[in-house]
Amino acid sequence: MKGLLYFTLLLSLFSFPSFVLSLTEQLNCRTNNIYSQYGIIANEEKNAYISLEVMKPKTSNYNITMIAIICNILDLDNIRYNYDDKKFLMCSKDLVELGVCEKVDEIIINKKNKKGKILAKLFEINDKTEYPYKTELKYDVDETGFYSVIFKTANDDDYDKSYDLISNVEWHSSTGELAGGDYPKVKFYGFLALIYIIICALWILNAYIYRQDILPLQHYITGITVFVTIEMIMHYVYYNHYNNTNDNSMLLLIFAGGLNAGRNSLTFFILLIVCMGY
Repeated sequence: MKGLLYFTLLLSLFSFPSFVLSLTEQLNCRTNNIYSQYGIIANEEKNAYISLEVMKPKTSNYNITMIAIICNILDLDNIRYNYDDKKFLMCSKDLVELGVCEKVDEIIINKKNKKGKILAKLFEINDKTEYPYKTELKYDVDETGFYSVIFKTANDDDYDKSYDLISNVEWHSSTGELAGGDYPKVKFYGFLALIYIIICALWILNAYIYRQDILPLQHYITGITVFVTIEMIMHYVYYNHYNNTNDNSMLLLIFAGGLNAGRNSLTFFILLIVCMGY
């Protein structure tokens, strides 16, 4: 059952980005490093949560009211209100009179149709703010899925975009440091490495038993089998190391990428000599 869940999350990576982009554009948010969307896999062994803090802008003389929201990706459409061909994220007097919200300048959330909990906060940052500013928003993930963090200004007039507003989003998945969409790669490459080790061991054993009868081409196949096995092991080591330490080791990445390129070259070499009738 877990294997099916991992496979489904892996496939969803190809469909969710466009879905997320369209919804965040409706919220007038920027699809850049200010906020992020990731899949989070939760289980009962460790707590999974999302937290947000704001870094100090590289400017002076500013006073900005900010909006921070953490929610399930399925609730993005419940954060804002469409009125008079416009999309409102903050409550206004007209919307209060319509009964859409209760208080002016509060974040509009459709609580009736929401699928899960939505954490939202309105706060100000200025020169006197102590950084990094902790928003005190901590979203405890109770269900495996995709989650969204929205971080933007409440009033566009407060921010002239001459400097960057940077937030630090911490995604604590119960399975480790990898994003939920990448975590299945640990299991995937671990399983492949195990299969290749078994195949490699059986091939080498048979090659040794029948060493007097095998062809030179079969020696090349033996070498490629060993090479591909090492490659799968290195891919597993890279993702497992990243998941356990949150260290994207460039050494392991370059080594794994080099092995992948070498495997492609050797495979085409075998194909070439076979086609030439060797």
